[in-house]
Amino acid sequence: MALPESSSPHSAAKPRLLIVGAVAKDELIRGHTTRQAWGGVPVYAGQTALQMGWEVEAWTALPEAEASAVKAAFPSIHWHVSPSAEATRFVNREGEGMEREQHSPSQANTLMLGMPNIPAKTMWDWVHLGPLHPKDMALEAAQTMVKSATKSSLDVQGLVRRVNEEGRILAAIAPSVRAWLTGISWVKASTAEWALLADSLGMGGEQARAHFGWDGLLVTAGERGGIAYTAEGQFAWKAHLPAAVRMETGAGDVFMAAFLSCMGSQAAMRKSPADALDQAAQVAGEHVAGRGAFAESGPL
Repeated sequence: MALPESSSPHSAAKPRLLIVGAVAKDELIRGHTTRQAWGGVPVYAGQTALQMGWEVEAWTALPEAEASAVKAAFPSIHWHVSPSAEATRFVNREGEGMEREQHSPSQANTLMLGMPNIPAKTMWDWVHLGPLHPKDMALEAAQTMVKSATKSSLDVQGLVRRVNEEGRILAAIAPSVRAWLTGISWVKASTAEWALLADSLGMGGEQARAHFGWDGLLVTAGERGGIAYTAEGQFAWKAHLPAAVRMETGAGDVFMAAFLSCMGSQAAMRKSPADALDQAAQVAGEHVAGRGAFAESGPL
């Protein structure tokens, strides 16, 4: 299905990023403290990319009232909001040992071609797919957006989980996982997510990178940093840990937005993967410490 031609003006001076995924009503329960805020990849990654000099668009699905609130809270992002009966809710409950139980009591409508307010046909410098769960976006829509970008990235989180009838988030491999991984430039997964995906694919990191033709695979390991598999070889990066953790939610989205911002900027500003990962780790560390404009996702 073809997309309509673009009619919205864009700045030629800034690189352009489209982020696709759910804006979530985030709730973090830590001990006796509960924090509620707007979250999800369009918010965390979008605010980060804006601060790093990108022009940011986001495609998401929300009910009308929530859409108005999100647009007011984050006016610098150009929003493409498709209608939805419900908003995605995401609840993180952390125990004393930082173990986390995750629930998603409600999910927004699946993003599909043909919906109202889909992004207009255009050419972005980068498209980032960051689904919260496998029902966030139709595969055909994802493939269409990726083909309309110079570079693309995918957070595999939504491909290795499902939401059961009680709203609990469980491990599960999406049936169409190989199709989702095809045509992407950069893939991001946590260590646990990659272990599940690698077992399903029957491939290690370098083998998968070569098989699918990715520019690189980033396997994050939290406070231990992570490992990158690129055409130039495999290397590790170190995390930049703050003295105190204030805001762990959204750190992965912030990290990925900082990385792609470094990799996809104008040629004079572009960094090597190793340098981009180091800077992304620094930006994510600032987020976890609760510093920076992008760290505040806005109250509900």
